[in-house]
Amino acid sequence: MIQHIKYVNKTGKVIDPHIIPNDPDVHLAPYILKPGEEGYISAEGIINKEPDTYDVKVKINPIKPASDVKSLKVKEDAMNQEKENHILHITGTATNNTKQSIEYILVGAAVYGKHDEFIGTTFQSEEAQLTPGKSISFDSTSSQIPDKELAKVKTYKVVASTYQE
Repeated sequence: MIQHIKYVNKTGKVIDPHIIPNDPDVHLAPYILKPGEEGYISAEGIINKEPDTYDVKVKINPIKPASDVKSLKVKEDAMNQEKENHILHITGTATNNTKQSIEYILVGAAVYGKHDEFIGTTFQSEEAQLTPGKSISFDSTSSQIPDKELAKVKTYKVVASTYQE
């Protein structure tokens, strides 16, 4: 569970102290992180600054989650941009590689520049009735990365997960 999110400038000063972790525009994928696991966070529309001018500090409560989070197999993934609409897409297929049926998927991706510098994130969440072995296509998007930054995007990492109560 996210307890606290701070958006800070390069000197460590908080940019906006009013951002709250349960804001509906704040997303984290995977939804629950294991110790040492990397996740992707997005707050589209909340921070209106260039990505290289701020950093995100997240404090997460170390609790045993009520949900069981499972990683899903991702294949046929690709990245493309709708330059005229300023939208970045990470598409692909998520496969239920668990032994149980699932009802929900969350897809998060991070995009990077030529020198592996972080540029931004894309997200998608949706209800998906998937029995073991079945797949669903996804289209994880962002419309909030500035054009100047979109032009720098070279690589990405994508994760798909599900959780069960």
